[in-house]
Amino acid sequence: MCKYLLCIIGILLLLTGCSGGDGGSMASKDVSDSGNVAVLLTDGPADDYESIWIWITEISLLADDGDPVVVFESDDPNGWKADLLELRDEDAVVTVKDGIPAGHYSKIRLRVADIQLEPKSEEDQEAENVPCVDMEIKLPGGKIDLNPRGGFDVIPGETIAIRLDIDCDKSIQLHPAGKSGKCIFRPVVFVEIDSLDAIDECPRVTKGIIETILDEDTGFTLRLGDGRGLLTVLVDEYVVVFGENGEPVAPEELWAVLETGELVHVRGQLN
Repeated sequence: MCKYLLCIIGILLLLTGCSGGDGGSMASKDVSDSGNVAVLLTDGPADDYESIWIWITEISLLADDGDPVVVFESDDPNGWKADLLELRDEDAVVTVKDGIPAGHYSKIRLRVADIQLEPKSEEDQEAENVPCVDMEIKLPGGKIDLNPRGGFDVIPGETIAIRLDIDCDKSIQLHPAGKSGKCIFRPVVFVEIDSLDAIDECPRVTKGIIETILDEDTGFTLRLGDGRGLLTVLVDEYVVVFGENGEPVAPEELWAVLETGELVHVRGQLN
């Protein structure tokens, strides 16, 4: 059970760009030839299903020449599991990565290990009318290549946000062969790329384990798990902290969680 929930008024989440391994802050990096990339995931509604699960193993950026630059790589071979239908009208922070070589990129590649559908109950939906129920879901090639029009640039010392909006209603298709018992997932993904400052809405609650306390107890680093890296969370006078009983507690009580390793849920504005 999550013991603490931070309800943020104003700017709280400061993303330092740490992802994978032990990470690091921008202050410790040479930003003269590298930038930072935040990846956000969202979805529109799909009325026939209760959940649409996707397991993402890797996200990388591809230039016209050169090797792919990995932004996210799951430390679980099965991938990072996300329910797309939990992301209606909300963004999930997949990862933030610093040290991305500056330059022009033309493609974003997602590698996906599995996709599963959970239909609504029969009270809410006639199961026989729901596409792909009890069928194996196939993603051709196991990867999704996205080509933003005109490509995009990673600028030294700056952070861009890549927002991936998967339209599930248009992505789930019955296999043309009909009798194969398989269903094809050909994702329709809308890609938005902008500066992180342009995102003015708080993403959905992000959970993780407090790893370190910042100097003078001004915040902490939060390890997201699944190879998604670290977030730096700034705690100021506007922060509201709720304890395990749902009642407000002093922010200082967060520091005790460092010893217990309990989950902390955080919601705040990306900055």
